[in-house]
Amino acid sequence: MRLNTKSLTALAVIFLVAVFTGCGGGGGGGSSSSVTGGTGTLSLSLTDASTYDYQAVYVTIERVDVHKGGEEIGTESWETVATPGKTYNLLELVNGALETLGVSELDAGLYTQMRLIIGSVSDGEPNILGEDHPFANYVILRNPPNEIHQLFVPSGMQTGIKLVRELRSTKTRRRS
Repeated sequence: MRLNTKSLTALAVIFLVAVFTGCGGGGGGGSSSSVTGGTGTLSLSLTDASTYDYQAVYVTIERVDVHKGGEEIGTESWETVATPGKTYNLLELVNGALETLGVSELDAGLYTQMRLIIGSVSDGEPNILGEDHPFANYVILRNPPNEIHQLFVPSGMQTGIKLVRELRSTKTRRRS
């Protein structure tokens, strides 16, 4: 049995917490839609909702890309902001627990979406059963106990899980 992304969504809600923090930059100002110059810090973390249907939900995240908004189209509008290359048990990330995927410095401006590029090879760490990961992305059922099913994420390794939401990174002025 292969679980698809709809099943993945049903079994575990993945949240990518993205926090833009303004950082110093010289003067400037203007409206938030016309910010030029300066940088901001993007902090990416992963968290999950709990479930009692599964003992573990493993997802390997190869990298995270963001798309700079505006009229740009093409690959030059995408920037890789994190390359964790790690297999995560999402059920260890519940009740407010966060796992940092990366912190990146970005130009101030509008970002329209993120992509979680799913890995095809696990990180080599053992799973909760003390065994090597049989797949890069899979679940371990609670009932029947220890039964493993591979997760299938369509285009997950090419274009990733798409998170479409506008985020704005703005520079802030430091107060003296």
